[in-house]
Amino acid sequence: MFYGDGFPDNPHKDKRGQIKASTLVAGPAAPLDEAARQTGPGAILAKAFFRDWKMILSLTNFLAQNGLPLLGCEAWSASRKHQFGGEIKSQRVSGLLLRHHKPR
Repeated sequence: MFYGDGFPDNPHKDKRGQIKASTLVAGPAAPLDEAARQTGPGAILAKAFFRDWKMILSLTNFLAQNGLPLLGCEAWSASRKHQFGGEIKSQRVSGLLLRHHKPR
């Protein structure tokens, strides 16, 4: 949809009137999303971890795509399309791990 400069409600402009743009990488997640849809872990995780299941699926995608420690997921999550839908700060990952940690 085209918005001219005379339209104050242009959703593609910031408060100063500057055009804003962003991109998210979606390709690598597509096969993992399809596998999750077919096998159903999202529904299982949603029941077991109702608060955190989207973040768990996103972190699983990060690990499957990169094989790196979770410390690197913050930059990855900011530039990718994933289930959680936003940047996953390292503090959120720490909170997730602490909530679900079972002491021995």
